[in-house]
Amino acid sequence: MRQRKDKTRLVHIAGRLALRGVLLLMPAMSAAVLLVLSLVLSLSQAGLPAGLLAAVILCRLVGFRFAMPIWHGVRHTDLTPR
Repeated sequence: MRQRKDKTRLVHIAGRLALRGVLLLMPAMSAAVLLVLSLVLSLSQAGLPAGLLAAVILCRLVGFRFAMPIWHGVRHTDLTPR
């Protein structure tokens, strides 16, 4: 019985750590896009467009990771009373 409990706990902890890793990766990817755009474009021209693009990328990543699964669950849930 002890192994089953340990396995469940290990899977739960691994899921939490994976989620934290994804949460840290999202702003890092947006910052990388911002850095590349500021280097490719001159620094004076890159400010607003690069910042907007980085913000859009961050919003899309958050949307795909959190909003889409919630939307999918709501959409495919049968809400009719029985």
